[in-house]
Amino acid sequence: MSNNKYCINCGKLIPANSEFCPYCSTKQPALAPTRVSEHAASKRYCPACGHSIPQYVKFCPHCGAEQPTNSQTAGNTNPSAAAKMGAQPKAKRPRPQRRSHFWRNFIIIVVILLLGMIAYFSYQNLVAQRYNSGPKAAQGVEKVIIKLEQPKNQNGNSNSTDNNGQSGTNVKWNPSSQNIDVTVPNSSPITKSVDANSPAVWNGVVSGLQGVSKVISTGSSNDDYSNIKVVRTSDNRLLLQVDKGQVLYNIRK
Repeated sequence: MSNNKYCINCGKLIPANSEFCPYCSTKQPALAPTRVSEHAASKRYCPACGHSIPQYVKFCPHCGAEQPTNSQTAGNTNPSAAAKMGAQPKAKRPRPQRRSHFWRNFIIIVVILLLGMIAYFSYQNLVAQRYNSGPKAAQGVEKVIIKLEQPKNQNGNSNSTDNNGQSGTNVKWNPSSQNIDVTVPNSSPITKSVDANSPAVWNGVVSGLQGVSKVISTGSSNDDYSNIKVVRTSDNRLLLQVDKGQVLYNIRK
């Protein structure tokens, strides 16, 4: 049994045999059951200093703060927990989830690819219809020759006057040799560019016939339609031969 007890008024530790509290002069019960062991007494925590104190004291024996009544301290077993309950954090608002655009982007890419394929095959079909025979392929070459033979103005642009009939150039499909024959007379600007040693004009002729030959070869069902021969009529001399967009013979080389 402890030799000390707590004052029933101020709660301070006093000698067990004291009849009056030396601190607040309150008379203490003389009966033995009134002496309470420090460890046996029910505990609570001082709201001011947080120390563990007996449940029944009116003043804290550590800091002297007045203690609330039992109804006010019900459940106050941990001051830090009580303090935390007074300042609970606000509940966080859930962040909206971002919607994935993977499938949307995938569908857009697929649609673009399909449209590209449709456009490509439509173009191939159009070219195939345009050059599905030797005579039609010769007509395409003739249009290029007409443009190449048009006289240039001072700005270097072709005049709108069609000069093909005046030059005497002839373009036709030759079924026996399976190629397009382009016969040019000496009066043709094409022949003059060879004789006059004009590389700029002649290179334009070569480039133009290479382009149309490649288009015919790509879109036509018969590769022979892209075989183009340019021959001078005066001496039946081969000036240029292009097939599938490739130059097979060039008199200037």
